[in-house]
Amino acid sequence: MIKFELSEIVIKSPGMQIRDKIVEKFGSVESFAKEIQLYETSINQYLSSRNLGSTTFKIRTMQAFGCNFNDLFMTETEQIRYFTSTVSWYIESYNQLKDIEILEKLKKLTIEKELMEDYAIICRCFAYYYRNQGKHDRALSYIELAVNYMRGKKNIDRFGLYLSDLMVMKLPFTGRSGMVKLLEEFYLTLDRVEGPLTKGHMYSNLAQTYYEFGDYTKCIENLTKALEYLKDPLTAARIRIRIGDAYKRLGKWESAFKNLEMAEALLVPEDETIRFVYEGYALYYLENGSLALADKFSDAIFNNGSWFISSSENHFIETVAAVKVSVSKEEDLLAIFEKLLKELHLGYLYALHHLAHFDGILEKYEFSEIQLSKMREMIIKKILKKRLNEDHKNMLKQILGTITIKLNPI
Repeated sequence: MIKFELSEIVIKSPGMQIRDKIVEKFGSVESFAKEIQLYETSINQYLSSRNLGSTTFKIRTMQAFGCNFNDLFMTETEQIRYFTSTVSWYIESYNQLKDIEILEKLKKLTIEKELMEDYAIICRCFAYYYRNQGKHDRALSYIELAVNYMRGKKNIDRFGLYLSDLMVMKLPFTGRSGMVKLLEEFYLTLDRVEGPLTKGHMYSNLAQTYYEFGDYTKCIENLTKALEYLKDPLTAARIRIRIGDAYKRLGKWESAFKNLEMAEALLVPEDETIRFVYEGYALYYLENGSLALADKFSDAIFNNGSWFISSSENHFIETVAAVKVSVSKEEDLLAIFEKLLKELHLGYLYALHHLAHFDGILEKYEFSEIQLSKMREMIIKKILKKRLNEDHKNMLKQILGTITIKLNPI
């Protein structure tokens, strides 16, 4: 996983890039000067000049690094494309509110240099950023920009990728009937796409589309097709988890359980994706009335102290609440709520979702007066002591209102 800091999004001169590589490999310019038997002052002068020094310096530098001299640096365009493609590849890592600054900086660079296909890449990143916040209208606007910039271009794989993203992001705004033309274009594009990763991603998005339609059988069919192309263990595990969820929706709990087992076999216990497997197990055992096992796996979701609730889109709080209420351990939810409150300062995009989930839990289940009072105290302390995002503050006030109604029923 690569996640840039804002300070790293800098376009460097060839000399600065070579200097960075010298320090990385030799520790300092002084050590490098000894290695290639030239004066340090001369090297510093060469790295600051437009032509990057003498032929002797270039030959000895090539020998020291074992590569062509021009391979030691990138052009401005190449640097921008490196940043945009890397951010796009690891877009799931850009899951904090502050990451908007990185996207804004890259958008500015691509526009200034008129790199419109790279601008399309960043538009897609903006779309994911806003979708993960639940701001679907902004997400749709950006993914439409990305698709329109790529439509008719030679890179059919990138267009197909973005088109499938558009299909998913348009779902909140249209029913199945409103997707007919987009689905037609999707299938025509899918036939032309060549890259296996792109095909896999497109089938995965098609599966999500059918999932939202409530057609879980077609969802499973397309996720199974996606597995033919997306073979790395982590991605395959995530798809198996989604297949399990679709089977659960069909009421086929044994098939759901088998897919969860296959997902678990692909994951290491330290990978936080395994929390979704534990959640599936908890729901399976809750459905079958094995409450002790349901409780065990609901606890496993939060056993690793380095895992955050709000770093991803999930329904862990709702699942754990259903289990804890069933085993009369509502008190355990207070610790989870406290953990969520402590995470707010990290600025994860999904935090607002989870606060809303907790508000729903308070409305759905009954809690003792002591438990409600403890939650109210936690919220008041958080509001008074910490600088909060305005959306988070408003949601906490909404939760306070729900608690007040629970404590003072009409």
